[in-house]
Amino acid sequence: MDDAQLSQRLAAIEAQLTRISQHLGLPLPPFPGAPGMPAYQMEVIALVRAGKKIEAIKVFREATGSSLSDAKDAVDRIV
Repeated sequence: MDDAQLSQRLAAIEAQLTRISQHLGLPLPPFPGAPGMPAYQMEVIALVRAGKKIEAIKVFREATGSSLSDAKDAVDRIV
């Protein structure tokens, strides 16, 4: 399977997973790099996965203008 086929297959799997999650009423976090995802969200996700929660909160606050409490809650919801 070449890169183009693999990307196509992955996109189809992500779309199917999204439909299943919507049907079941389960929240599904956005896929990093998903179309329309703001760059700050991708950065926040990467920071959380790297164990840099404080930096992630800071990036979230700067990008959204949210309070410290709201930013912490949003970052805590990232898996």
